[in-house]
Amino acid sequence: MADYFTLASLVGATELTEDEITWIEDEIEIEATLDELTDDERKKWAEERGFDDPDEGFGFLLSIEKHSDGTKFMWLTHDENFNTANACGFLQHWIRSVRPTNSVSFEYSHTCSKARLDAFGGGAAYITKDEIRYLSTHEWMSEQEGKG
Repeated sequence: MADYFTLASLVGATELTEDEITWIEDEIEIEATLDELTDDERKKWAEERGFDDPDEGFGFLLSIEKHSDGTKFMWLTHDENFNTANACGFLQHWIRSVRPTNSVSFEYSHTCSKARLDAFGGGAAYITKDEIRYLSTHEWMSEQEGKG
């Protein structure tokens, strides 16, 4: 049996202030206690972050890490199934709430534990307070083939 994965690892923001660290820690705490919220509270939480499923949580691991120079950064990653749509929604929520003039971009990959024709590819995302743009390698290749 083959296992399919979506992988990503990205820095969502650098040089975090104490207020920004508190904001991220609050997000981590809320996500960790989703089962304690009412259905309406979970639904509101998910909608604010652009998530489709209020019971899924982030769909990625969120943490605060430290550079060698001591500055802190927000890190999003997952070893198996990084939810790119949720990451984009969360990062847009971050930008709107904390750093409205910033943008974030990242790449992700689709892979598989066995060689499969439909298992490899990836894409990229670019997020601002006003929009989320995606580029899929599969769609890009199809567009190129249509031009040729």
